[in-house]
Amino acid sequence: MKSVLAATVVICAAFAADAMETIFKGAKQDPANAICYFQSGKFYADAERKECLYAHPGHCVCKGAGPASPAKNALYRFNGGHMFKGSSINRNDAIASIVEYKRRGGATVEAKIFDGFIIALNEQYELSKSAGDKTETHNYKITRDGKTEVKITPLYTVANNKIYKGDSTDDAQCVLSYTGEMNASRILFMALELPKN
Repeated sequence: MKSVLAATVVICAAFAADAMETIFKGAKQDPANAICYFQSGKFYADAERKECLYAHPGHCVCKGAGPASPAKNALYRFNGGHMFKGSSINRNDAIASIVEYKRRGGATVEAKIFDGFIIALNEQYELSKSAGDKTETHNYKITRDGKTEVKITPLYTVANNKIYKGDSTDDAQCVLSYTGEMNASRILFMALELPKN
């Protein structure tokens, strides 16, 4: 019985990991507002997944289906919550940084996206103690140099499966919304690239 239950959990997890997510323009998650679809590390123009817009299997993104190689055709590279131009990981090439304030498993629940290179110093950490809930909550001091705290208005705020302009969580300021759960690098890419399309 235990082996059947374990196998069922593994199969369900595999299906969940391969689920197709939808990204919408604005807060209203209406099929007419769908701008692309995400599954298995790729962003597609269509729900049938025939036209691949971007490949994003991990630490880089490239135009089209691939190969997503930082050394060859990466549009962006991701490292430590930072998004860099091309295949660079040079601090001067950082376009934006994401700071996760709440994370569940590998998914970003709440975050702020800042312009350029940010160093976030963890001031407080808490892991939810309720059964089955593995939500991590962080409070950070935002710095540019790793020492001096700076007050910077974020480019975007991430909450409720939505990406808002600035420091807002008002649906009128919502740029994108999405189904399912996304990790930090995918959200960072979505916020900075998809509204351009």
